[in-house]
Amino acid sequence: METNALYYTFSTIAQALAGGFAILAAFALFRLSAIAKDVADAQEAVRGLTSPPFDPAWDKFKKLGTDDFLRSELPSAELSPAEPRVAQLRRGQVALRAMPVLRRRMATALVLTIVDIAFSISAIPFVPQLATSCGWSTVIVTLAVLLAIISLGIFAWLVRAITEPQW
Repeated sequence: METNALYYTFSTIAQALAGGFAILAAFALFRLSAIAKDVADAQEAVRGLTSPPFDPAWDKFKKLGTDDFLRSELPSAELSPAEPRVAQLRRGQVALRAMPVLRRRMATALVLTIVDIAFSISAIPFVPQLATSCGWSTVIVTLAVLLAIISLGIFAWLVRAITEPQW
């Protein structure tokens, strides 16, 4: 294989994945801040619907969800589903489920991206030796490209977590 082609391949993989992940991370962090706001609003709704201490009520809400929490904590209250605090609780319930999923997918994307970038950058000093061995260069380039394809698949998985409508 030609030396320049190997240099371009390894450097392009590293740059493209770094840029792609940076953009996705910005969107994911923006989404996480919206999720955190929904959780904070749900905490305020729990405070507005219950009496102190609020921590046990919040823990119960996290465990039971909106409907069971309202039945348990306010059995005689007739709250309309259109009531703003009920809407806050519903958004908070969805946000509490969404937050760990998004964080887990972000972490997975970060780890795989770092591995591929590190692999590609680590291969650059060995380009002169790889250029003389068609077998080894094919194996190393194939591995770098496969890792990049896997990373792109994880990026798509992360985009799905960011854009799912129920979150």
